Amino acid sequence: MRIDYFGPIDLLSGFIWLVIILILAQVKYNRNREKEHYRYFLYNVYFKLFFGLAFGVFYVIVTGGGDTTAYWEGAKTLNNLLLQSPVNFIIEMMHSNRSEEWYGLFNMQTGYPPGWIYREPEGWFVSKVASFISLITLKSYWAGTFIFAYVLSQASWKVYELTISFKLHNPFYAALAVLFIPSVSFWCATVSKDAIVLISTFYLIYNLFQIISLDKRASLWNWVAILFFLYFILQTRSAVAMAIFAPVLFAFSARIRRRYRHQPFFAGFLASLTLLIGVGVVIVFLSTQEEVLQRYIDEAAVVQQDFSRNKTYGDKRYDLGITDYSPGGLVRAFPSAVVAGTFRPFIWEALNPTLIINGLESALFMYLTIMFFIRGNVLEKIRQIRKSEFLMYSFYFMLLMAFMSGFTGVIFGVLVRFKAAVLPFLVLVLTAKLGKEVESEK
Repeated sequence: MRIDYFGPIDLLSGFIWLVIILILAQVKYNRNREKEHYRYFLYNVYFKLFFGLAFGVFYVIVTGGGDTTAYWEGAKTLNNLLLQSPVNFIIEMMHSNRSEEWYGLFNMQTGYPPGWIYREPEGWFVSKVASFISLITLKSYWAGTFIFAYVLSQASWKVYELTISFKLHNPFYAALAVLFIPSVSFWCATVSKDAIVLISTFYLIYNLFQIISLDKRASLWNWVAILFFLYFILQTRSAVAMAIFAPVLFAFSARIRRRYRHQPFFAGFLASLTLLIGVGVVIVFLSTQEEVLQRYIDEAAVVQQDFSRNKTYGDKRYDLGITDYSPGGLVRAFPSAVVAGTFRPFIWEALNPTLIINGLESALFMYLTIMFFIRGNVLEKIRQIRKSEFLMYSFYFMLLMAFMSGFTGVIFGVLVRFKAAVLPFLVLVLTAKLGKEVESEK
């Protein structure tokens, strides 16, 4: 148990920020309460706050810490550095890491950040982001947790509003998929790299759809938001950027087909041309950037092998039987990695307190998948999915994210965090109203 996280200032600051967040949420709800879908808004905020607090309590009290407290300790040392020397603080913030100087500009007065966080540029970036929150919360971990949880609630709300705008889902089921999956909130509504990745992913997807929409003109803020959150993704988990942007081609192609559905030949020509150009650009890029592609593969292999061999990560792990890390080997590993990234841990693999929620959810998702294939005309469902830019995007995004998560996860405790972004879009694809409702869509 971390006694130092329960000081009077820590608890008082946490309570004050909780009150501020609840007031902000209530004000926003009051301004939009006439909108029917806003009936889920406050519940979404409460849900994220509850699971963020539950995560913090578990790791601070039960386990005595973890990555989440390490990120926060790094943030606190940056705050101390700012107070001691603003110039050195700026220098430290501008560097990806300064491991060549071992703890850079820190000293006994500032304290030293956790070594494994400081040596990893992605982890140290999380501490840098958290340092701004730590500064305004008087270094209260609980206040920082509430702020992360609230920001995630707003990011997920944007995706929820995007989802219901396509009128392909019952608003209640859409809310369950996007807002109320317990494991997603438990692992990502707290001070963590996973929170930053999921928040950035949600905002990127929302703003990307504002740009590819043919019904309205994107604003400057949409472009700024894309650049801003893309930077966060590249600094924390860069491979996720591919999963976010690659499905845009398929979504835009489906959008063209639907926009010009009364001119089938013209629509088919434009959609096919869009895909061909996109695929051509990707092929040319990959053929001229073989070193870049190989670097990503090598990085994934290192992560996968590290998790496989390092016993300090725990014993709850799985093995995909991957020995070939060439592009061909990745293709052969694709099916098993996707299954792991969507349905594992299975219920019998999740018999401990931190994984049981994921195990129960996996059983439900497997049931929904089986129902998708045995209820109704599967070919018609697939045809309808291909006509919707949102479902096309959701499907390919889910597929790519599931592969990356299943391939690199290896340890269930890591996998359940990596796959958090997979689950909402998996459920959205499986619960869409496919049939005449799609035909009558605008």
